[in-house]
Amino acid sequence: MNFKKNSMPDPETTWEDLKSVAAKLSIDFMFTDLSSDEINISSGFCKLKGQNLIVLDKHLSLLDQIEIVLETLKEFDLEEIYIPIWIRECLENPTPSRIIE
Repeated sequence: MNFKKNSMPDPETTWEDLKSVAAKLSIDFMFTDLSSDEINISSGFCKLKGQNLIVLDKHLSLLDQIEIVLETLKEFDLEEIYIPIWIRECLENPTPSRIIE
């Protein structure tokens, strides 16, 4: 699923909003180099020793990282926590194309 950038604030504010929502859901981030010739690893959500974790390739653009976090958030129950309206709009009305720059 891909999300429309024109409904989001600037990338830095977007990132801060997403980190805030993730913290409310007890989701941590790990930024690492996922490039490997031996195995295919991609960014995304996982549980590691019971901890919710989003692993992000440090080589991805900020917009790609934002898209991965939004993908993860749609899997959680967000009804009981406050999240910025732009996030709700992105999750409820995703676009079929990549984030529009």
